[in-house]
Amino acid sequence: MMKRAGIIVVGLIVVALLLVSTVTYTVPSTDKAMVLTFGKETRELNGANPDEAGLHFKWPWPIQRLVSYDGRTFMFESGIEQFQTKGDRQNMLATVYCAWRIEDAAKFYRSKETKEAGEMALRELLKDIQGNVLGSHPMSDYVNTDLEKIKLRQIEHEMQTEMQESALKEYGVEIVMVGIKSLALPEDVTAAVIRQMIAERRRFITRYEGEGAARATAIRERAKAAKDKIVSFASRRAIDIETRGQEAAAEYYKTYDQNESLSIYLRWLESMRITLKDRTVMVIDPSWMFPLRYFSQDIVLPPTMSIRSGNDDKNKSSR
Repeated sequence: MMKRAGIIVVGLIVVALLLVSTVTYTVPSTDKAMVLTFGKETRELNGANPDEAGLHFKWPWPIQRLVSYDGRTFMFESGIEQFQTKGDRQNMLATVYCAWRIEDAAKFYRSKETKEAGEMALRELLKDIQGNVLGSHPMSDYVNTDLEKIKLRQIEHEMQTEMQESALKEYGVEIVMVGIKSLALPEDVTAAVIRQMIAERRRFITRYEGEGAARATAIRERAKAAKDKIVSFASRRAIDIETRGQEAAAEYYKTYDQNESLSIYLRWLESMRITLKDRTVMVIDPSWMFPLRYFSQDIVLPPTMSIRSGNDDKNKSSR
């Protein structure tokens, strides 16, 4: 009897739990839920709102049914798509990624119902928009030596804006981000693009070389003008100094004229001092250097002093 009573109690508990599970539901903070009453949306709940997250009650099926979606951000990548740039009509390959999340659960349920179906629809939408937007820009907006002329951020924003309008209106989806993952050139145009880039670099080289040559010429001309100015000033200064020196020398010449023989003698002594300023032993014929003749003949001096020639000294010593 006791065993049968235990089985009955367990059965009642199981039935109660099953009944509770049919009339209650929970909304996690990451989910967006929707209650359907006889197949029509009667209540939407956003788990990100504290008042709407947690435990809720509903009528059991088939009266009411719960549909919930993960409210976090999903991401997918497009395949490698080829497009033609505007103007220069260059073929390029691009891979684009897209981040999205469900914003309006009711609209998403009515349009696509499942996450997989919604992602497939967004892939097709991105493929169309990707070709239109990427093909509306020239190649210089993607590849350029001037970083300020590259417009990848602008192009990504254009794709996101255009995709956001359609995705939110048709599927209740918010496009969080659209970005260009990779850009490449088909093999058959790579060589042509490289040649074009080389030609562009050569134009830059020619321009820079011309600017450098012009600057070098200007620097040389300024240096030459400065040199001519300095030389001209130095020449005038030298002439002025030479003139003053000649004027000063003229005063000394007047003094020399008072005793010409003494002046000549003093100049010759000065010449010898300059010539023999170092310790030097020289054998010189007096007839070759005129000042030495004063040492080989008598010199007239005051009565208290007398100088004789070397020959007289020899005669005196022989005596």
